Amino acid sequence: MAWFKKKAPDAPAEKTAHELAADEMTAFEAQDEVPRDPRDWPKGKSSYLTYGNAGDDAYGDGATSKLGPAEVKHHGDGTVSVGGKLVDDPSKYKGKPITGGIIDQLTKHAERNKELREQEEREGRGA
Repeated sequence: MAWFKKKAPDAPAEKTAHELAADEMTAFEAQDEVPRDPRDWPKGKSSYLTYGNAGDDAYGDGATSKLGPAEVKHHGDGTVSVGGKLVDDPSKYKGKPITGGIIDQLTKHAERNKELREQEEREGRGA
């Protein structure tokens, strides 16, 4: 009955690359301060893991509770649904515009750009 003998316990399994990366990120998160220089952040597979997600609040708890419900969906036709139900007033779920963006810059200088184009056209025709 040699086949019935107990086998010696196998050596502990080697950690996978993902587990090693997770360990590196955990050690990184344990530091007191986050490095300012991106070159000091973890490299390799650990750079693809999310920083600080283990003890973070779920969406809707903590700081994200001010952002609104998680189940809001904006549809292509302009309608908005919350939890699968269409809302009566989609404007209540519209965010504030981002100031200083490219659209603001374009509209701010639109009149001046129009004047410059007209001036170029006049100069081009007169030559």
